[in-house]
Amino acid sequence: MANREPPVISAYKTRRILLALVGAVILFGIAGLFTFRFLKRRAVVVTAVPAKGTVTAPVAPEATVPTGSPFTDLAEASIPGRYKYTDRGQEFFIVLYDDHTFMNRDGTIFPQYRWDIGPDGFSIRWQNSVSRFTTIERPGVYAVTKSNGQVLRMEKLPPYEASQLVPPMPVASVSFGRTWQTNGLVPVIGRGEELRRGQIGGSQCLQVARAANRWQCMLYLQIAPELKDPLFTNALLIVEFFDKVPLDGRADQLALQYDAEHATNANTQPLPLTGSESWQEATFFIPRPVFENRQENGADLHLGVAQRDLFIRSVKLVKNTILPEKKMPMSAPVSTAP
Repeated sequence: MANREPPVISAYKTRRILLALVGAVILFGIAGLFTFRFLKRRAVVVTAVPAKGTVTAPVAPEATVPTGSPFTDLAEASIPGRYKYTDRGQEFFIVLYDDHTFMNRDGTIFPQYRWDIGPDGFSIRWQNSVSRFTTIERPGVYAVTKSNGQVLRMEKLPPYEASQLVPPMPVASVSFGRTWQTNGLVPVIGRGEELRRGQIGGSQCLQVARAANRWQCMLYLQIAPELKDPLFTNALLIVEFFDKVPLDGRADQLALQYDAEHATNANTQPLPLTGSESWQEATFFIPRPVFENRQENGADLHLGVAQRDLFIRSVKLVKNTILPEKKMPMSAPVSTAP
């Protein structure tokens, strides 16, 4: 029978085994230490997770406000008003309103137009860009130096005097009362519209009936040639109209399109209608017109509503007025007395 006693291990082999065991213990200890630290860090992360159903907002880095920035003490109420805007030697004028909108130099007030102040500056948001002013040269004057060394500047102007806000006398007009009178402003019949005498709201007027193939009821107007020299730089159109409730109950607006440098049927800011069932007077600001009779049937401008009828009592045209402080168009009730 074979000898089943364990083999005798020499002293050399014993030392090698002992060294291996010691090394294993050391490695195990190091691994345990790293494992402990990892689990500790993981535990910290886990405890930071919010309870179920809790919503936490990400922690934003602290905003850095320039030390001693003059914009931190700038009162928001001091901003609205007229401004002269200087860019690359060119000057134009804009009007900032207290609801953070503004009117551009051409009279437009787009939804994208916004102004804001913050601790680091004063910004003007255009349709596709932002101008940020980082320096206050003096009260009401804001500037920034561009990377090319050019200075962009906004300078607040004093309010208009009362006498300046009175529009000059109209250069042309047309009225539709008991008698129809034209003075340099003549109605032009469009494609299918019908112009007829009407009466509504206790007053005689012009009733424009919408053509069957149109979605709008439009009144076209032509300006006398002798009134176009010298050229128009801007204009006001003052319209007396009846604010009628639309039959279908949908919201409507009185819109004006005119012959301009950039388009034959350029849009102005439309006037939302309230359906007040009353006579109203609306004032439209017309920037950069050319009035070259390029609209339908030689017209220079036209008014329109998305209704079956448009009731007009009078239209007046003011030439080359100052840029209005107020948003355009405005609307106010008018009397029906003759």
